[in-house]
Amino acid sequence: MRRDEALAASGRAETAAIRKHIQAALEHHQAGRISQAEALCQQALRIDRNHPDALHLLGVIARQAGKYDMAAELINRAIRAKPSDPVYYNDLGIAYNASNRPEEAIASYRHAIAIKPDCAEAHNNMGNIFKDLNRLDEAIACYHQAIRIKPKFAEAHFNLGNIFKDRGRLDEAAGCYQKSLAIKPGFAEACCNLGVALGDLGKIDAAIVNFQKALRLKPDLAEAHNNLGGLLKDRRKLDEAIPCFRKALAIKPDYADAYNNLGDALKNRGEVQEAIACCQKALSLAPGGLPGLDSAVRLATLYYLQDDLPQASRMIGLARPILGKTGRRFRAAQAYCQYADKLLSWWSQADPAFRPPEGAETIYAIGDSHILSAHNVPVLKAGKPFLCRGRWIEGCKQWHLGNGESNPYKDQFNSMMESIPHHATILMCIGEIDCRPDEGILKALKKYPGKTVEDIALATATAYLKYVSRVAAARSQKIIIGGVPATNLPSADFTGEELEQLAGLLDSFNRALREHSLKAGMDFLDVFAMTGSGGGISDGRWHLDSTHLRPDAIAEAFGKHYRPL
Repeated sequence: MRRDEALAASGRAETAAIRKHIQAALEHHQAGRISQAEALCQQALRIDRNHPDALHLLGVIARQAGKYDMAAELINRAIRAKPSDPVYYNDLGIAYNASNRPEEAIASYRHAIAIKPDCAEAHNNMGNIFKDLNRLDEAIACYHQAIRIKPKFAEAHFNLGNIFKDRGRLDEAAGCYQKSLAIKPGFAEACCNLGVALGDLGKIDAAIVNFQKALRLKPDLAEAHNNLGGLLKDRRKLDEAIPCFRKALAIKPDYADAYNNLGDALKNRGEVQEAIACCQKALSLAPGGLPGLDSAVRLATLYYLQDDLPQASRMIGLARPILGKTGRRFRAAQAYCQYADKLLSWWSQADPAFRPPEGAETIYAIGDSHILSAHNVPVLKAGKPFLCRGRWIEGCKQWHLGNGESNPYKDQFNSMMESIPHHATILMCIGEIDCRPDEGILKALKKYPGKTVEDIALATATAYLKYVSRVAAARSQKIIIGGVPATNLPSADFTGEELEQLAGLLDSFNRALREHSLKAGMDFLDVFAMTGSGGGISDGRWHLDSTHLRPDAIAEAFGKHYRPL
């Protein structure tokens, strides 16, 4: 055999050997046998040290092992050997993105698309980077292009849905997730995010079904455990919600949102110190994200109720960026942040003499956010000094306690009452939630057109008073029913008719509370009379904000508007 023929035969044998090694390496890699795949690639490189497919696969293996710089180096060597393969550029982009080099990743995806304009994966991956960079319009364009190229690209539909969800375009988001699941029925993450969108649309039962389905598909999906727990928490099913958050954290120990949710649930169950620990953890993990900011607001409130005003002030300082956020999910935390900030400011300027004398007895103030104004306020009742101490039931309405069904608000109230000594004095300090323009009694009025405002106000008030009286009687506790302040909402936000209706409701509700609390053997604190000099419209003199009273207003009410039995 001539020398040139021998060399050609040898070359063909080497090529066949490399092809065999690479094919076997790919099969091992796909089967998860990584060490065998890596060894076969190295054998191929011993034959041809610059073989592009071997270098590329080693780069993919390095990326999957978290060795992102090594991955980029190996894939770049593959590209130098074979610069025309779009798959190499796409995988190089993934490696760059994983090592936090987004601009280099974008350049790599653009190279892939220049070689192969219909490379749907590169369009999708570039969209992911634009999303991470908050260049959302560019991300949407990339996802749309990926879907045009590959209509059954489940991940691109999913990614597009995520942007719509974050922008509050919930119906479109749900549609994207449903398309993704139609293509890929076992896509647990799409099922989970569909649950989030449905939950935000108020379709709670459907959302729960989707979270449960996601967990059947992928039991270790921490987000599904957390989201399911969130809906159960919102329904005040705390004993079911708390294990969900704990499962999420067992799977994903640095999950700030699960810590935030767990802290909220534990707070509602009265486990305050553990709630504080969870909120502190959420804040440390995500100081600028919603979980951290939400936890900072909650910590401010809890520290305030523990009389640690410096810590409460520090938490409000950390939470203040939440005021610049937009969207329904931020509103409650924003309201508490502003309220707590004003309370702390008020106390920092308060007269040093506004303090209880030694030996003052305790009045336990139980209720919603309005108890914060009463907390630590010294009052005189029948000439005797008392100090108010707050017990917080977030979001509690009079209707919750008067409702004939058992509910978690009642559970929390009952637990608090049991923790308070027999014969103690309790101020029921529940505010205006039942008397809001878009909630409570006026909302119920639309469901029952045959009823009047007075009818529903009376029914709500008497049911509430009956329940509170019955629980207190079992422990011989003395109840003071706090009225609801006159509205201090900006009059420019309402028509004259709406304002008149709201003022009339507040008058009817307070009249029912006053008359029937006294009939039932309870005292009445008439903050409505103190603030409602304009027929249910406040002059703002005693208000801290549009809803809550100043701390000294509580003392003033006890001094001049206390109606004993």
